[in-house]
Amino acid sequence: MRQHPRNRNFMLFTRLTSISFPARWSHYHHHAPTFTPTASFAYLSYLTMPKPKQFLKENKKKSKHAPSVPTTADEYLAAGVDFEEAGEKWRGGDAAKSTRFFVRAIDCYEEALKKFPHSFDLAYNKARLQYELTQHPRLLQQLPGSLLELLQTAIESSRYALKLNGQNADVLFNTAQALTSYVEALQDASNETDPLPFLEEALELFQECLEYQERQHREFREQAAAAAVQETDTDDGGVSLTTGSTMDVDSGPATPSTNRALPLEGPSSPPAQFEDNRWATIIEPVTNTSLLDTIIAQLRTLSLLCSLLPVPSGQALQFIQDYATGIIEIKLDAYCIGTGRDIESAIARDEYFAALSDLQFRNGLLNAEPYFSTIKQLYRFPSVQSNPEALVKSAEARITFHNNVLLYEGTSNLSWEALSTALANLTTASKLPDVENLAAVHVLRGDVEMLRYQMGQRGFAAAKQSAQVLLKNAEVFYRGAKNVARAAGEEGVEREGAVKEGLVKGLRGDGVGMQAVLAGLQGDVVEKVVSEAVEDGVVTREQLQALGFAA
Repeated sequence: MRQHPRNRNFMLFTRLTSISFPARWSHYHHHAPTFTPTASFAYLSYLTMPKPKQFLKENKKKSKHAPSVPTTADEYLAAGVDFEEAGEKWRGGDAAKSTRFFVRAIDCYEEALKKFPHSFDLAYNKARLQYELTQHPRLLQQLPGSLLELLQTAIESSRYALKLNGQNADVLFNTAQALTSYVEALQDASNETDPLPFLEEALELFQECLEYQERQHREFREQAAAAAVQETDTDDGGVSLTTGSTMDVDSGPATPSTNRALPLEGPSSPPAQFEDNRWATIIEPVTNTSLLDTIIAQLRTLSLLCSLLPVPSGQALQFIQDYATGIIEIKLDAYCIGTGRDIESAIARDEYFAALSDLQFRNGLLNAEPYFSTIKQLYRFPSVQSNPEALVKSAEARITFHNNVLLYEGTSNLSWEALSTALANLTTASKLPDVENLAAVHVLRGDVEMLRYQMGQRGFAAAKQSAQVLLKNAEVFYRGAKNVARAAGEEGVEREGAVKEGLVKGLRGDGVGMQAVLAGLQGDVVEKVVSEAVEDGVVTREQLQALGFAA
């Protein structure tokens, strides 16, 4: 069943936070006479767009001075980052101009890689930027090719970077993110490509990333403990150089992975134009925030996998549970400490449990009542009524429950309760000032009213008595979605809202109104939305035939 709104847009949120999830940005190369160690990664919330989702970590590889005609790998890096910074400058205003700068950055990295094919920094920046552009809808519209094609290109570039440095946490994370986004795009496009191998690869990469991060985390804690002992034992009050970061010095340029390389100059350094060719490699500590990024990404990927697995699921179901157990029971709460992201973690956890319950029910391991009891226990933290992401995901879980139990006897009352609560949650979410993708939320409100209307057509008394009210509400919600999407430039949601508004007008007996709404839309657009509406249970084939649509 097609999810509403899409996870990558809310993650509707996931962007990036993924689902679409946050991608990690590499570090700059700075040529500077001094350095200041830092011990944190910058974290941006999900756009979701694709948060992104929620969403990307900005640590590009960079040199300070870029000549007009680059000749070295480092100079190409600087030129590419300059183009990126120009693109970022125009991102909020002129999308076309912003995209042109980003494309020039990619071209710069590609040209450089022809000359320096073993430069991880160049390969990383190229792959990172290609993926990031797919997570910004306004920029995506300016690019040639479909979303699937662009994501395929980003995945290929990420795999190339991964071959150059398979021990870099950032490229491991980003490659997994790109794979997950590709699977989401496959579902949006109704593409028949098997998504499971991509999710399997993503989970493997996330696990490699987490293990590498945890190993670094342990090493830094051990170093910090040793530094504290050394500082305590220092009689003259001096501070150990090992405090806060690890610094290695060599006589040539370093090749950093999750490191930041800075030129090392002492008090007697020559003038800035004569740069010392010694480098200090500062390895930034892995924090709970970066560990939590990976944990949440794993849970969201598992949730997506649950929704796509066929039944019977066999050993795949046990694999999912085994994979998630250690994350949820041990690591999730531990890595939340000090991050202030308890709510975000709770949402990711509950999203996983909702998806797992859905999969267990489809495999015959849960009956309807315990399934519904599980759903009702999710998204119940104190601030849920002020969190639009949690409200929408709670509604989605209840809609999925309704569709799962639809053909089972004795479940009508549970379905009606589930849909009524879903509508209430969506209504609350639509009124919150920080709601993302408001138009998609309105579409989902209309869908819920249509699902309740269809229950009346199958004989459920409460829905049958309110049939006209439910249709009128659905029409209002779809029209609202169309108008909001038009104002926001969201063409896909605008078309969906318009087609569904037209269908409801027809069901209410307003054939002229239906034709007026649908007249300005292309036939393939109408056909696609109508087909998805049938698949989602919003309208039946018999109802479409009565309205004059071909079977």
